[in-house]
Amino acid sequence: MSIIEDKIKIIQDNYYENLDCQLKLVSSIPEGVNHYIKPRGFVMKVHGKYVAQVSMYTTSASKKFKENFIKYIKEQVKLQGWYLKPNDYQHFYIDADFIFPF
Repeated sequence: MSIIEDKIKIIQDNYYENLDCQLKLVSSIPEGVNHYIKPRGFVMKVHGKYVAQVSMYTTSASKKFKENFIKYIKEQVKLQGWYLKPNDYQHFYIDADFIFPF
């Protein structure tokens, strides 16, 4: 078998093992878009004139949520026995359902 055929075999094996496997997660409601990123205004001097500029930045609350959610996903992958063996030739599609309580 060639190297390419070996890599295709690895991808196919991973695909068929994960086909019926679902990772079920329960999360708190994340930050809204208006709180995820915020504008930051500043003034620059361009060609002798002052120009107002705006840049967007990620808030500390959203960074904290993202960091905690990544840890939660990795923990649940192990607890739920989900087969995860990523390699350079594989990527994952995520089909997510969001259910909000009334």
